[in-house]
Order: sequence, then C-alpha cells, then structure tokens
Amino acid sequence: MNLGIFLTGQKSPNLASTPLESLGYYPSITQIEDEVIGNLFPAISKYTIQTNKPETRAIVLKNVGLTTITDLRLWFIYPSAPSGSDEFDDQQAIFKVGYTALTTDACGDLIFPNSITNPYGSPLGITFVEADAEENAISLPDIEAGMYLGIWIKRTLDPDLQLPLDSETLCEISAGTLVLDKTETTGLHLDWTE
Repeated sequence: MNLGIFLTGQKSPNLASTPLESLGYYPSITQIEDEVIGNLFPAISKYTIQTNKPETRAIVLKNVGLTTITDLRLWFIYPSAPSGSDEFDDQQAIFKVGYTALTTDACGDLIFPNSITNPYGSPLGITFVEADAEENAISLPDIEAGMYLGIWIKRTLDPDLQLPLDSETLCEISAGTLVLDKTETTGLHLDWTE
C-alpha cells in the first residue's frame, strides 16, 4: 500500500501521538494500522451520549510510494445487520470528512493550517461532508510522492442513541442477555490510481 495513514497532534515534528491528541498541528510518526476509524475516537459511554457533542480528529494521508497518487476518493463503510436478519445495524454515529493542504512552518516542516485545541472544536475553513457510501465518495486532490494531505473526521452520535430504550431491551440488558456495543466499527475506505 503506497498510502500511509498517520495520526497528528504533536507540537513538534516527527513525534509519536495518540488518537486523543490527533487534533492537527504536525503529522505524527504514529501510523494507523487499519482503516477502522473507531480507533480515532473513544468508546461511546453514557456520558458521551448525555453530552452529545460532535468530536473531531485530524489524520494525514502520506504518499509513501514513488509515483503521484491520483483519482483519490474516500468514503465510510458503516456496519449493517446480516442480510435477512431482523437485527438492527450497529451504526452508532455519523461520520463526516473534510480535507486541507498542509502548510510549512518557519523551519520548513509541514503543519496543519487550522488545528484545534480540543476534540469538540471544529477547524476553521473546513467543509465537512458525509461520504456515506462509494456513490457519495469525496474526491480528494492528488498527492505527490512523499507528500501529505490533511484529513478531518467529525463524529456525531446517531440521534437514535438519545431515545430511551424500550422495556424489553432494558430487561435483556438487566438479565445479561444483551450487551450494547460501545465501540465503532465504521470503516474508512480509500481508492486511488497510481
């Protein structure tokens, strides 16, 4: 794979970071190993549901290959119930995406031009769109070999999480026969030409 996905968030270049710190600033040396974006956000807790604040994270795409990546498209793959099942899908949040070119600082290092100071902030000048399937994919600019593209991802909880649970579901939870999943399994899909 000639496209690496890395965290951000360090106040100096070439340092490691965690998903909670991934708020822009300099690209990190910490690579995201898979394309499940739930790794970027904490588990959905009762507190998260009660406060219901959108959360934002920044990552970078780096062309680690030798040729320019063109026709780059990005979309989310939401989990769904098995075909023919009467189970509900387990989508707990809606994800939106925006992008930005990185700029250079006084030392020539690449940096986000619009970082945020906390996960509930929203970067200035970024338009977020819901790329919720391949047919709604967002087209991204070409990335030359060795270069980066900044990606902003915003998570908003599904409004259904705010609704009280019905009596049957509450009884199943109480009896231990139903456990509500609190982690996201939404995937981030990238497609491109080299």
